[in-house]
Amino acid sequence: MPPVRSPADGSPATTPGPTISIEDALSAGLARIGEAAGLEPLAWRALDLGGDPLIEGAPPRDCADRIAACEGWARLLQLEEYTFDVGDGVRTWFRCEGDWQIEVTTSRE
Repeated sequence: MPPVRSPADGSPATTPGPTISIEDALSAGLARIGEAAGLEPLAWRALDLGGDPLIEGAPPRDCADRIAACEGWARLLQLEEYTFDVGDGVRTWFRCEGDWQIEVTTSRE
């Protein structure tokens, strides 16, 4: 396994260890939070919007009630629903924190 790199200067860390992508770390953390709150799991991904990070969650295709799943997460994360029509009955909730944005959406299509 390659050594873990220090983000500060790129030098090898003193102790090699497991690595994880930021997207996987965020997904795992959000999954634990949702499970503890009794929410439907969402599939999470991290996107770069021209330098502004976006964390997006959407229910899996087999989710029985996509709207209810998103509404639960929106309440937990204190997200606001977009007031404009995003098309095809898709509903999306969001919150901005500085340069960061988090969204939950009923569809990624």
